Amino acid sequence: MKEFIVNSAILPGEIDPVACAMGIPKMLRDAGVKDIHVKTCYCCDAEGKVVFEFEAPNKESLSKALRKIDLPVESIMETKKVMPETGLLSFKCRDIGMKCDFGATAKTQDELMKKIAEHARKAHNMKTIPPDVMEKVKKAIKK
Repeated sequence: MKEFIVNSAILPGEIDPVACAMGIPKMLRDAGVKDIHVKTCYCCDAEGKVVFEFEAPNKESLSKALRKIDLPVESIMETKKVMPETGLLSFKCRDIGMKCDFGATAKTQDELMKKIAEHARKAHNMKTIPPDVMEKVKKAIKK
């Protein structure tokens, strides 16, 4: 999944930005949208705007879903989170396409791989990590 920032257009006066932000996940579910997820919302009551962080397969599917629920959109930007160097390695199951919120950090790759293997065994019933999955795991490790 890719990450996007969506700047809403100014909402009509009768729509409360906070209520709008809180209602978007339900509106997407009610519209049958399953592959778009709201991560965070920022509301600006004074301007009548909401800024969202979404996860979506691509910009086109996100745009289509937002039109489907009639959310006025000013812009959609694909983003990449940039974090300061921590000296730690990190891994998230979601980064290899799993519907799992597991994440781990470690100082060394060996230490991180032990955490990943233990999680794979306990949460995903993998006695060993298959080579194709291992390749994805190694590519998804971030510095």
